[in-house]
Amino acid sequence: MTAGLRAVIVDDEAMSRRALRTLLTGIDWVNCVGEATDASSAVETLNALEPDLVFLDVKLPDGTGLQVLERYERPLAIIFTTAFDEYALTAFDIGAVDFLRKPFGQARLVQALERARAHLSQAVHAPADEVPLAERLAAAGTGGRQATRIFVRDRGSVIPLRTDSISRCEADGDYVAIYAGTRRYLVYVNLGDIEAKLDPDTFVRVHRSHLVNLDYVDALAPADASRLELHMRGGTKIVASRMGTQLLKARMR
Repeated sequence: MTAGLRAVIVDDEAMSRRALRTLLTGIDWVNCVGEATDASSAVETLNALEPDLVFLDVKLPDGTGLQVLERYERPLAIIFTTAFDEYALTAFDIGAVDFLRKPFGQARLVQALERARAHLSQAVHAPADEVPLAERLAAAGTGGRQATRIFVRDRGSVIPLRTDSISRCEADGDYVAIYAGTRRYLVYVNLGDIEAKLDPDTFVRVHRSHLVNLDYVDALAPADASRLELHMRGGTKIVASRMGTQLLKARMR
């Protein structure tokens, strides 16, 4: 699909809807065909208009954006528009094409729209066994689906980060620090939430504060009689807990 996209805006804030409409007026291949201000009217609007794309706020007066998607069965591209970073993991779980954190500008919006256009073009040729949205929503609620990307904040934007580029994650108060390459990203979730989304064959919780990608471990050495020390690619050293050491030793058998 390469023609113009038909979009619906779902947001309870009039100023946010107006700002997004204004940004869209400068993009001639996107046509905003409708708006909704709450979950109930959003479902009705989507059913009536059957758009290609929805700009979806997470928190609505009578529900959430996820509940809107649960009640709408047709395929469409989803771009979350919200002020709340903590929904980024769920956004990728359900296959959202992007996650725009308010406020955002036209350059960032165009980037998201290009992803939506590419997603819709690929969807025309998608395999028949693609996981339905309803199943993805159910998995997002239970932590049952492994993520291949995670949204992280980067210089005021929220960007997709491939999970295979993540070397380790470390609890940092109410946040988790995610390390990828030479970069460190903070996300507002707990370490258990991230652990539940990642491949357990690759990521191991070696300590209550540390989750590591085994592909980035260069060596294991004794820290003391009952604990191992992990030497990570790049020079970081992490001492596993006794339980984490047992998990690592089990992997070596």
